[in-house]
Amino acid sequence: MSSTGAIQPRGGSRRNLIALGGALALLLAQALPLFSARWVEDENWYSSLGYTLMNEGRIRNPMFSELELESKVDMRPPGIALTIGAAFRVFGVGVAQARTPSLLAGAGTVILAFFLGAELCGFWVGAVAATAAAADNFMFLAARTARPEAYVTFFGALAFLLYFRARRTGSVRLALLSGASVGASVLFHPTGLALGAGLAAASLWECKWRIGRDKIAWALLIGFLLALVPMAARVTSDPEHIQSFRLLYGRGHRAPWSELLAGERSRYSDFIGLGSQRFRTPVPLPLRLHIGILVLAAFTVLYTTDKRLFWPLLLLLLPNLLWWPFLLNNTSRYYSIVGPVLAVAIAASAVIAWKRWPCTAAAAAAVFVLTQVAGNAVLLYRSRGADYGKLTAQLRAVIPPGRSVYGAPTFWLALHDHVLWSYARTPFDYAIAHLRPDYLILNDRVMMTGFGYGVDDFSQLRREANAFAKHSAVPVSHIASPFYGDLDVYRVDYELLQRR
Repeated sequence: MSSTGAIQPRGGSRRNLIALGGALALLLAQALPLFSARWVEDENWYSSLGYTLMNEGRIRNPMFSELELESKVDMRPPGIALTIGAAFRVFGVGVAQARTPSLLAGAGTVILAFFLGAELCGFWVGAVAATAAAADNFMFLAARTARPEAYVTFFGALAFLLYFRARRTGSVRLALLSGASVGASVLFHPTGLALGAGLAAASLWECKWRIGRDKIAWALLIGFLLALVPMAARVTSDPEHIQSFRLLYGRGHRAPWSELLAGERSRYSDFIGLGSQRFRTPVPLPLRLHIGILVLAAFTVLYTTDKRLFWPLLLLLLPNLLWWPFLLNNTSRYYSIVGPVLAVAIAASAVIAWKRWPCTAAAAAAVFVLTQVAGNAVLLYRSRGADYGKLTAQLRAVIPPGRSVYGAPTFWLALHDHVLWSYARTPFDYAIAHLRPDYLILNDRVMMTGFGYGVDDFSQLRREANAFAKHSAVPVSHIASPFYGDLDVYRVDYELLQRR
């Protein structure tokens, strides 16, 4: 399936390379500076799974106590653990090693955005779409973070490209690969299911009542199911895996509708920059409101000029927006997953509008790209104090090898060859009585302010731990970090504790 042909046809290989080279250079120029800075909690959780897979041959969370089944088996989709574990195996353990696969997935997404735009509408749409994808704030974050979004985005964009080429050429093989690519995205995160729903919706729109006899649609389904076989085999391998799967994925659906809607308000607020924790202003300002307006304007232009392009893009987008409320995490990072669709919509509408309003079209595309690049630059500037390498050296200098630690998950990678019990899921009293950690790391950013959603998640823990440290622990070091907080490191003295 392709557009109506109102836009210029595909270009030659030389200008394709120039357009791709420029877009990739833009992404790398933003993503590579301070590449190892601002290493945060979620990245440690996912990286620890890769580490245990590399060292133990199983996927589990080493930061959890036996109170959590995830300490024995973690049923998150295995793709991220396999990817990071492989990177650790080949290149060693570190921040850059964990993030490099995400950067490669981000670069691949930029390339796919170009070919997706070119497949649907021609060279200029591909060139603008690749540039827009390279500048996108959420793609920027995904490409330099050890989280699943970059991989889901990559496999989703690949699936979309293969699908449209399969429709244009009638290729069952390409459709099979498209379905398999969607299945591969699910092996990294459940958000991939919405990508599959989007392809199903696009197929239904294309075929209408003929969908049951459409070979492309059947090939999509078969490829999708085949790709999920490894995940299904892992889930059903033994009762422990089944129980862990039920515990992990049974947490979100019981939330009341009011809570789901509140989470979505937070997500959309973050999309327009109003709720962002990264760019705090004295008065809340929707710093990305113009991005939302440009996206709406782009789909309006497509609806009025090219419905053959409007409906497939909309149908690829909507299932994601409808599925996210049912997931436990209300992060705005998921917007990177639909970034390629939005980039193609922006690019196609700009090229269409160019014929009638060239200055307006050029200005809109420039605003979309340049303001996001500026936002990425500001985030990099603010990350300059989040020096995880320096923090790692400071912690390792005062905590001897082989000792156990009770602290934030933030410090797992710094102490990956120690035992670190995360206070996020381990009660303090239980840790002291049963785990008996040698060291405490207290008063870090997370313990003092919570996980960044405006809630003081650990106020009680903070009071208990600091009161305990005063009479049963020896101060070892005070480590001040502009980003990670003013850390107090204590050595627990169990003889003092017994005498109390």
